[in-house]
Amino acid sequence: MDEEALRYYNEAMKEIGQDEELQSKFNWKIAAYYSNSSRNGLGAPYLKKDFEYQKRRNNTHMLILHASASAALHGDRGELSLRDHYRLKALSLAQQYFVLEPSPSPSDPNEWLTYSRLLNARMDELASEGSVDEILRLWKIQEPINKKFVTPKYIAYTDTASLLVEAGASEKAKALYKQAEKVWGQESKEHQNRAHLVRRDFLCVQAKIEAGTRQFAQAANSMKECLAAWFANNLNPSPNLHRAAGLAYEEAGDLGQARENFEKGIEGFEQTRGSYTVAERLAMFQNRYLRKSYWGLIRVNARIAAQSGEKDNVLAALQATERIRARQLGELLDQQGEATISTQSLGQLKEQLDKETLILDYILT
Repeated sequence: MDEEALRYYNEAMKEIGQDEELQSKFNWKIAAYYSNSSRNGLGAPYLKKDFEYQKRRNNTHMLILHASASAALHGDRGELSLRDHYRLKALSLAQQYFVLEPSPSPSDPNEWLTYSRLLNARMDELASEGSVDEILRLWKIQEPINKKFVTPKYIAYTDTASLLVEAGASEKAKALYKQAEKVWGQESKEHQNRAHLVRRDFLCVQAKIEAGTRQFAQAANSMKECLAAWFANNLNPSPNLHRAAGLAYEEAGDLGQARENFEKGIEGFEQTRGSYTVAERLAMFQNRYLRKSYWGLIRVNARIAAQSGEKDNVLAALQATERIRARQLGELLDQQGEATISTQSLGQLKEQLDKETLILDYILT
């Protein structure tokens, strides 16, 4: 698919010649292609090509999009101060550009959708930091925009409810979830073709709220239905949703499903990681959701090993710790290296220990 997308892009760029406006559109399309497959790093060079053109045009809407895209790139790489710099720059430009009252300006709903998504992106970043008050402040800005320009409208409510759970405000999330149900009830006739996706959206938030209020058995069941709804529509859940599923299953005691979902979440985060050079991703473990996915996998493998006592499960638990070590440090020394532990080396180490000896850390070479 990548080769085909690049072939079409290169053919289009040859055809359009020096038409900068068309060049801009195709640069954004190929960048969006990579972004939609969680590989923002591969799309970055195409955005860079477009930035100078938009800067010369002084196109505020496009400059907002560029600043927000830069925030996403730095966020992927764990460069949180730069992420915040560009996100706040985008918000500052948006606050000057968008006027809701008394007469909305601009009039294009697609541009207002950009603002709504920008606010949601910032709330997502704040959720991982537990900044509930700031999320609610931004929601007060987003909600009237959503009511006037965005359709379907319930999505902003379910998305924000989900973020409030992440931030540790499950009760506030429950209240917003109830609003989402009411909003959907008012607009459902207009969006009957979306009914199969609506159930998925509500189930996923319901599962997170149940986990946030420590109803872990219910959360595991809801999360199972949530993920099934994603797969039924030939869509892939986000890495962060797999992380949340892993936590729900872990607390419910279904360690096999927990391990599977932590693994899938890590796989998605690693796909994003792989779209950047080694130098660009050195700070990637500043991403809280990525760290928590690896920590979850370590915990679950350790519990499975403790319960079974089987050699393969013990090895898997130790292997999980080596994976995170390799991602943080190992690739600086050997980009092609893999974190592996041999059964033979582990057995030799075990034979040297008496029953009262505990290893707090180890390096096997």
